[in-house]
Amino acid sequence: FLLKDSFVLINEDEYYIDDLVGLDVYDEFDEYVGVLNDFIEVPQGYIMEIKNKGKKVLIPFVDEHIVDIEEDKIIVKVLEICQ
Repeated sequence: FLLKDSFVLINEDEYYIDDLVGLDVYDEFDEYVGVLNDFIEVPQGYIMEIKNKGKKVLIPFVDEHIVDIEEDKIIVKVLEICQ
């Protein structure tokens, strides 16, 4: 285990996965999507696993789907087919 104080400093637009897990996730219309439960690593990058009332929503962690990351929430663009 490493203490967080020993982590490398990162840029303002970079994040440690552990800092994001547990944040609430909302869509761009401020509708609640769920809580970020975990990240799934795939060859293309990462997929966010979001849970809401026992259901899972998977959203790629890429610029096309991330509108903003704030201190207490993540705002995503959800495809129409998902709504």
